[in-house]
Amino acid sequence: WRYVRLPRQFLEVHHKQEDEVIFARSEERAKATLFAEESKEHQALVETLARIEELEHKGGVDSLAEMGTIAQKLVEIMEGDAGHLNREEKILTGEFFREHFAEKEVKQMSKDIHDMISREGMDRGVSLVFMIYHLTDEEKVFFDERMPCIMRRFIFPRFAKRESTHVWGFASNPRWSGGVAVWQSNKTAAVNPEPEKEKGA
Repeated sequence: WRYVRLPRQFLEVHHKQEDEVIFARSEERAKATLFAEESKEHQALVETLARIEELEHKGGVDSLAEMGTIAQKLVEIMEGDAGHLNREEKILTGEFFREHFAEKEVKQMSKDIHDMISREGMDRGVSLVFMIYHLTDEEKVFFDERMPCIMRRFIFPRFAKRESTHVWGFASNPRWSGGVAVWQSNKTAAVNPEPEKEKGA
């Protein structure tokens, strides 16, 4: 259940970051309604996340079964050519930000977005690990090219240790080396170890 809480927290923060910062400021600058469909999906997401939290408290096999159904529906909404993420990416391009925002404004937006992580009660380091461990190797290349070596080799593994290997073992693309959660690609990492057992996980 600890792993169930992580995506719920991540999605709660993510949709607030978009609604309160990215979508709001982008529509204000573009003087247009750009995210009507996405905002409706966010409203539905709020209800879904509330249901997930209820299931966390309830626990049990039946709750896990319902969680599986909810997770599949979320994947269908988010992914694919017509999915939520793809539609956002077509609007929020580098060209869009260069046209509507000064560089310092983009930096301020980034700061405000990251500040929301802590304000909403999620550990920043855990949030980063969660995101990276749900990217494919191809998607992770963007961050490989931009993340400082000290972050990838030293700081990131320390962030990963804030949760056990048992928890990260449930992520879609965890990365391991010698049984330790690390930054590097699965192509060079050791085979995913059997997650250790953790009480109350």
